[in-house]
Amino acid sequence: FLIFLFLLTLMGCGFRPLHIGSKNSATETLFLETEVAPIKNRTGQLLRNSLIRHLYRGRAKKEARYRLITKLSENKLLFAVKKNAFATRANLALISDFSVLRLLDGKIMFADSSRITVSFNVLDSEFASHLAELQARKRGLEVLSEDMRTRLAAYFYDQTDKK
Repeated sequence: FLIFLFLLTLMGCGFRPLHIGSKNSATETLFLETEVAPIKNRTGQLLRNSLIRHLYRGRAKKEARYRLITKLSENKLLFAVKKNAFATRANLALISDFSVLRLLDGKIMFADSSRITVSFNVLDSEFASHLAELQARKRGLEVLSEDMRTRLAAYFYDQTDKK
């Protein structure tokens, strides 16, 4: 009975799930009509590939009506310094400023930013530290891509709800 009462209150507040699970929803269709513009550098290429994977989910793209433009930046901060002045830990901050451009008239429909900070160990071996940084970057880009998809889904869901 309590679960039913809880669900009844959710219906009254206007709550609707963002991820319905249907691959034919209006939001998913808008994703297929969104072209992901190239992003500078190798890190940008990795983010773009992840975005394509998250937005299209292996389905065929449709004719583009929108373009997702992304500017990616990163900062590395070393901390946890030992007495001998060597850092043992580092944070890698990845910042994505993105916008959705309507191709019909060139109008920016939506702009937002996402930020993620990932940590990694700085080891005695330079090669091992480099690999740890690469893995941290890949993890961060994956989470950043998921966050961007969620923000885009919320925007597109709101737009389809207004129609």
